[in-house]
Amino acid sequence: MPPQKIYLVRHGETSWALSGRHTGRTDIPLTESGKKKALLLGEALRPIPLTLALVSPLIRAKETFDLSHLSIEGVLCDDLKEWDYGDYEGLTSKEIHEKNANWNVFTDGSPGGESVADMTKRADLVLKRALQASGDVALFSSAHILRCIAARWLKMPLDFGKHIVLHTGSLSILGYEHENPALLLWNNVIA
Repeated sequence: MPPQKIYLVRHGETSWALSGRHTGRTDIPLTESGKKKALLLGEALRPIPLTLALVSPLIRAKETFDLSHLSIEGVLCDDLKEWDYGDYEGLTSKEIHEKNANWNVFTDGSPGGESVADMTKRADLVLKRALQASGDVALFSSAHILRCIAARWLKMPLDFGKHIVLHTGSLSILGYEHENPALLLWNNVIA
């Protein structure tokens, strides 16, 4: 039986997220503000009877999970790592658009990094793993991979991800409207 709900937890604020830099594989810790948001996310999640928590191995997601103080163990999941931005790692959107005015990660992928096909495959693998759980699941990671997962949950191509935004320290919920996959909550920033 598929999980009733999948909770998407975007990590708390980092210095690179604050400055708008693309943070794929660079391992950046949370800021003090990010740590406070992680504690608040935990307060929102603790009453939920989760059966599985999958966590990106990057420190920003691990710190967010650890600070949430959930009653279950987090399971590290390499497929939840953020998009590998390759040549665009550490650059802001403005800097990238100076090089390539029409670039969008959800349609073009990343030069020297991961393609749209790579990310579609990883998002599908995460969903397959979540659907094997016996109940509600939480996924702790970063914005672009979580947006990819949401697009695939809705049976949409990855470029749908460019239409949905996720802020740091946010909680979203994937579930069903009757038997149809649906977004039950999106980009709820815990304050």
